[in-house]
Order: sequence, then structure tokens, then C-alpha cells
Amino acid sequence: MGKKGYEMKEDTVVFILENHRDTDDVFVVGNFMGWEAEKEDWRMEWVDGHWELEVEKDRLSRGFNEFTFVVDGEWLDADRDAENVNYCAGHGYRYVIE
Repeated sequence: MGKKGYEMKEDTVVFILENHRDTDDVFVVGNFMGWEAEKEDWRMEWVDGHWELEVEKDRLSRGFNEFTFVVDGEWLDADRDAENVNYCAGHGYRYVIE
């Protein structure tokens, strides 16, 4: 769980960020929502030892979906060892929903 930044369910996507326990605010940010940091409806919750947000698949783009997390105002690079990571020049590593 979590290494690739998300899990797919039947009709939803569950975004997952492990660690960062002592964090106040974690948000999902991606091309499917205009890369707007700290949008309230993309705020994650601490659940069973990780940060999580479940959203309906129809909130994503029909094509290429790329995202990362904003933790206490800081944009995180994706885990470079995850198989679904893309490097964006000038922006760092981002997760890709396959």
C-alpha cells in the first residue's frame, strides 16, 4: 500500500501518503484539478497510520493523470522507486495514475 501513491477501487481512487504523522495539512494536487494547492475538497485525513483521501474516479481526467502531495505547504517529490513515477522538468517527480 502507498508506494505508488494511490489504490484503485471499483468506482473510486484512494490517494495514500504514508509517514508524515506529525503533519497538520496534507493535500492531493494534480493536473485533474488544475494543480491548485491546498484546495479544501482535496484535503487528506489521517487514517490507520497514513494519510488518505478517497474520491470518485469521475473527478479525474479521462486521459493522463499526474499528481503529488502538498504537506504543510511544501510540494513533495514522488517516491522515485515507485513504478508509476514521471519526472517533470522544473517540477520534480510526480505520480501517474495508470
